Amino acid sequence: MGLALPQSAPVARQVGFSIEDTVSLLTLLAKNGLQGSDAGTALRTSLIRLINPTKEAREILADLNIQLRDQQGNLRPEVFAEFADATKNLTRAQQDARAAIVFGQDAIRAEAILGREGAKGLDAMRIAMEKQGTAAEIAGARNEGLAGLTENLKNQLSNLGITIGESVTPALEGFVDGLADIAEKHDTV
Repeated sequence: MGLALPQSAPVARQVGFSIEDTVSLLTLLAKNGLQGSDAGTALRTSLIRLINPTKEAREILADLNIQLRDQQGNLRPEVFAEFADATKNLTRAQQDARAAIVFGQDAIRAEAILGREGAKGLDAMRIAMEKQGTAAEIAGARNEGLAGLTENLKNQLSNLGITIGESVTPALEGFVDGLADIAEKHDTV
């Protein structure tokens, strides 16, 4: 997260994303194996591509009836899920072509993951972040002074590490299992 936020947060703020939505999107990327500055760069690039889409990308977004901005003019974090939903009845080749045009070669990674996670994945991550924030507020009320603030910081960093670890572990397990399969096949050759 420490490497992802500096890459993506300024642009996310520019487009109107809250810090909670930005962290939720980055956590979803991390949960799916896209981490650190790679996740931040992919998210930043996708947002920039949506801020100022090419003519061809604008036509695709219009054809798919995707609303990029809310009533306040902010980019909508749900746009990734909506893009995936809008293209789900197309052939795989058509889906890939449209994603490549709209998001480009670097940001297509973010769209692929965030689209697959969908609105449900984003909502679940928002709820997890909200619960963590509520717990932090309660703990903060109990801890006053420098010693209390220091203890609270340690607890919140620990909770964040656990949340991210729980999110990333399934992807890492799949990766390690895949490597084991490759090694096993290589051994039998």
